[in-house]
Amino acid sequence: MTLVLGITGIALYAMAIALGIHFRMETVRFLAKHATIPDDASLEAFRNLARRNMKAVYPFVAAIVAGMALSAQLVILDPLFGFVTFLILNGLVVWTGFALRTVENQVRELPCPDPTLSATYRRIAQSWLSDAWPRF
Repeated sequence: MTLVLGITGIALYAMAIALGIHFRMETVRFLAKHATIPDDASLEAFRNLARRNMKAVYPFVAAIVAGMALSAQLVILDPLFGFVTFLILNGLVVWTGFALRTVENQVRELPCPDPTLSATYRRIAQSWLSDAWPRF
């Protein structure tokens, strides 16, 4: 039973890593299409990306927390293997998070030449960093 719970924990970590990679790829695609925010269509695409990524945090964190709890069973079963697995999985999650954060920062710093769009763009970018749920 302990082994099954541990393997389930590893699967949840894998799901969290897959989510992080997926949303990073979506963000990179956005950057490939939009070098600037020149018009309303680009701003709307940015708004949708920000919403998706803000909402993605919740299943990402839930999978990590549940994965930690369940993979702790591996530490009980085999302390050395369990601890090494725990370190590797958490390292991969942290790496995934940093990789996503890097491209998200690039998206939030795109130039916006239109002053009226720029204020909205900055407000959305700030909300993306500081709010728990999209309010735009």
